[in-house]
Amino acid sequence: WVQMTDVPIGSGKRVKGGGSLVYVPENRIYALKGNNTTEFYQYSLANREWDSLNPMPLGTRRKAVKKGAALTYGAGSIFALKGNNTSEFWKYSIAFNHWTQLRPVPAGPNRKRIKGGSGLVFVNKGDSNFVFLLKGKTTEFYAYWVDGDTWLVRDSAWAKRSGKRFVKGSALVYGANKIYA
Repeated sequence: WVQMTDVPIGSGKRVKGGGSLVYVPENRIYALKGNNTTEFYQYSLANREWDSLNPMPLGTRRKAVKKGAALTYGAGSIFALKGNNTSEFWKYSIAFNHWTQLRPVPAGPNRKRIKGGSGLVFVNKGDSNFVFLLKGKTTEFYAYWVDGDTWLVRDSAWAKRSGKRFVKGSALVYGANKIYA
């Protein structure tokens, strides 16, 4: 392990619930600070320095980033969940340093919003791009079809086997043509 430069204090708050990282192939790491802030940063692995970027907008419910936030990268953009008991789903254009709010995450059968234990992963399938979502405190699993701007309900087979919901500490990763939770 090698300690890198700390995320800037900025608002006076440190990284806490909702803090999220994502690697982008141009040797940069992007970070949401969480902790009920909208702070968003990029870290240069070459320079070992953080730069402040356009903060995540407060959105329709006027809420900042908290537990349940998550980031993933694909197709030149960063996709983000705000968490904080919202259904907000966002896309950050790296080229333009600009946030765009996308279709909200479906409420699902229990009408739950995004909370701790949520995760995102980007998957390219042929000529289609998807962002898969594991909704925390539920067994719900979705795929956002990027090109069609549509949410698709997916079967949560692993949760059905155990009967347990996904809670804090849950995460998603994609590799070897599979999604792991």
